[in-house]
Amino acid sequence: MNQKELDDILAMPLEERRALQRKIIEEMNDEQGEELDAKNKTKAGIAADDHSLKKREIPRMPLFVSDMQNYVLSQNKEYKVYFDDRINPGKSTLCVANINNKVIFQNTIDVYCHVCSISETGKYAAFQTANGYGEFSNQYATMLLYDVFSGKELLNKSLKTGWKDICSIEILETSKIIRLHYALDYVDYNFEGTPIDPQQVENYIFKYADTYSLEAYAYELLNMCEENISLELYEKLTYILDELKGCISPNRQSKLCKSIGKIYENMSNNNVEGALEKAISFYEKGLNIDPSLSVKKALKQLKNRFGKEQDLLQSAEQIG
Repeated sequence: MNQKELDDILAMPLEERRALQRKIIEEMNDEQGEELDAKNKTKAGIAADDHSLKKREIPRMPLFVSDMQNYVLSQNKEYKVYFDDRINPGKSTLCVANINNKVIFQNTIDVYCHVCSISETGKYAAFQTANGYGEFSNQYATMLLYDVFSGKELLNKSLKTGWKDICSIEILETSKIIRLHYALDYVDYNFEGTPIDPQQVENYIFKYADTYSLEAYAYELLNMCEENISLELYEKLTYILDELKGCISPNRQSKLCKSIGKIYENMSNNNVEGALEKAISFYEKGLNIDPSLSVKKALKQLKNRFGKEQDLLQSAEQIG
């Protein structure tokens, strides 16, 4: 935009400027949606010109523009929800107001907000942050859900499918479901942040989720495996490591390799067949990514064990 175009916009009456702002926001949303759709199709192995997949209609909460902020209006048109990250640097003020702009709920959090929504009657408000908050400050972006009229926080949790590609959020008030709409699919969670359909969530993560969600999911799988990595889990973890290559820092990639290797090391101590070789493999992979990874001592011990086991096998074969 050149200076003349900018001067022309500034000379417009306020209502015309607002209308232009709304138009620009809509055009940006459409362009971003098309770009994201193409990116996700490529990741899923779908040709860009494959018309067998009909473009999904994404329900979007009605976005309104005022002098101070953009806001979402409840279906009964009595309440509006918005967040403001200009008041305090690095923080977001979350607000719900009635139609007369009287604030009935307000909370300031120490991170930036990404998107917000409000239920049909205004009873519940949801805010998706763009990084960790509260209990999850050292993890990934969190979904916050509030009972607007009591001010009670109902949910503060990092949801498995991530935040980056969320197009809109629906709060289904009667069934108490949070529905996250992404470009190619939607995912339902209950008010406790638990997926309604765990298999749907897993399918989404492996097809479309951002790398941060994939990394978090890998650690969740490790925590759930009870020190025993099955073949199916091994294939999932190796897939995730391949997807994360070049997308997260070498330090984080190597630490994930170390975590996987540690479980295999423990399995080898219980004489699980093949576990010793896999422990060595994952420790070596982690060191190749980040030479400062603290596994050198453990790797040396494992290699010594492996060498001794091979010697014993050879001796047994010669005797036999």
